[in-house]
Amino acid sequence: MDRAAGNPQTQPAAIIIIGSLVAAVSTALVWMKLEAPDTETVEAKGLDLDAGSAVILFSVVAVVLAIIQMLRGSTGRGRGQAIANIVMTAIIAVMAIWVLASPADVFAAQAADDVAAELGISESFAEEAIKQGVDEGAVDVSAQIGAFGALLGGLVGLAGSIMGVRKAPKTAPAAAVAAPPPSADAQVQGHASAPTDATGVNEPNQAPPR
Repeated sequence: MDRAAGNPQTQPAAIIIIGSLVAAVSTALVWMKLEAPDTETVEAKGLDLDAGSAVILFSVVAVVLAIIQMLRGSTGRGRGQAIANIVMTAIIAVMAIWVLASPADVFAAQAADDVAAELGISESFAEEAIKQGVDEGAVDVSAQIGAFGALLGGLVGLAGSIMGVRKAPKTAPAAAVAAPPPSADAQVQGHASAPTDATGVNEPNQAPPR
């Protein structure tokens, strides 16, 4: 049996790495798009948003933890890294869900500077204009493929992390420890407890008959 086949953390760690890389790459794609009549369409990539920056950060941490998890898995360990990656990948998924659930709020808060640059207005005015336009139905802000990619990567990584926890033993395998030789005190106590005869004299140990 080769090393990979004997390492229960190889497959979970590989799934975590793949999911994390998918999430990180998705930040280079468009996450949100603003459309309004008589106005140029404005797009925001994951790299333009705080949520996208967080996805990159936690994806890198997840990959590092997954590599350590794989290396420690050959010795029956790696549970701690798998548990930590549950947190990392869950945060990635939550960031994507936040964008998908309320793209207008996220866009207004984090992409107003891009809108301001495109339209030649101040950032604060752009943020208020986006919110007002969304409320009135004049502006449409929608989530795009990049946010869905981040969510997919986060969920894949989360599944791998849970698999890693399930495959790892709760405690590391303990090495066999040889029993220590009897101490001098124990030997003395053994001699002191030797049987005595009626006169109170210790009887010598009798050799068994052959």
